[in-house]
Amino acid sequence: MNMKTSFSLMGMAVVLGFALACGSDPTPPPPAPAVAITIAPITATVRANATQTFTATVTNSTNTGVTWSVQEGATGGTVTSAGLYTAPATAGTYHVVATSLADTSKTATATVTVTPLVGISITPTAVNVATGANQTFTATVTNSTNTAVTWSVQEGATGGTVTSAGVYTAPVTVGTYHVVATSVADTTKTATAAVTVTIPAGARLDYTDPTTGTYRLLKDSSSTATHLVLNIVGQGASNGAGLAFTLNVDSAKAAWAKVVGSDVEFVKNGTTLNLGSAPQAIKGKVAGGSLTAALGQKGTAGSVALNGVLAQVALDLRTGVAGNVTFSAPKIQVLNSDGSIATVALSVGTLTVN
Repeated sequence: MNMKTSFSLMGMAVVLGFALACGSDPTPPPPAPAVAITIAPITATVRANATQTFTATVTNSTNTGVTWSVQEGATGGTVTSAGLYTAPATAGTYHVVATSLADTSKTATATVTVTPLVGISITPTAVNVATGANQTFTATVTNSTNTAVTWSVQEGATGGTVTSAGVYTAPVTVGTYHVVATSVADTTKTATAAVTVTIPAGARLDYTDPTTGTYRLLKDSSSTATHLVLNIVGQGASNGAGLAFTLNVDSAKAAWAKVVGSDVEFVKNGTTLNLGSAPQAIKGKVAGGSLTAALGQKGTAGSVALNGVLAQVALDLRTGVAGNVTFSAPKIQVLNSDGSIATVALSVGTLTVN
């Protein structure tokens, strides 16, 4: 071996020994892990127009931000920068996508099944029902396995009652009311039926006049089958300047009404007393089945013979339930010519619903 070769081998040995002494590894380091992204939930079922929150998790990067999108565009719904998805109105399968900001080639996708809105209908939708009578309604719920409903009357007890089975009972007062079915699966979904409550066909108020008494309650010739006008009449009565009275009836069968629809009060002047010009000395008040009224001569008119029609009142038929309608505890007071007040008897007849 010549000197030159020996020197080269010795140099290589020195370099190798130095490298080993310093711990150097000729193997290159492994590459950094790739950015990864996941989404949760990975699948979801959402009602049309409803919302669902999605979350995205980015790993292997300090930048954990994402952008959100719907694969099908606006047709498939919308999603906010916070991952709040709003389903479209049309049912179908759509996809919510989260894209990593650290590496836009990395995405995660959730599959969303959008189901139709709950639907509800009611049968019949409009019906006429006699006062006090029953009508059965049915409700049909679609797009839900929960087909239960709750029943109510929009006007409350005034408009009648309805059972959990949809059996409606009309009130005693005629008018238009509304029966409502509400879906239990989605309480924002309701169906409404209009109910026109009418007097039963052929129903009528009949009244038989009393035949005795100085003060009598007599039927007026303007009465109809459902609107009974009654006159308080003095026959052979003494002079007076006014009267006050209270009449009570079964409010389930008949209701106090204005003699004429345009009247202001629930009592109308007869032909005997002079009530003066407006405002006249007359007042009537109804509370349930009770009518209280007063009227009298105005100013210096003085007293008159209380013979003839002193006042008029009226009743409307409320239900077709047959039977007598009792006038309970009728009371009348007369203002005498000397200013004193006398309580006198008022003879009433027989009121019947047929």
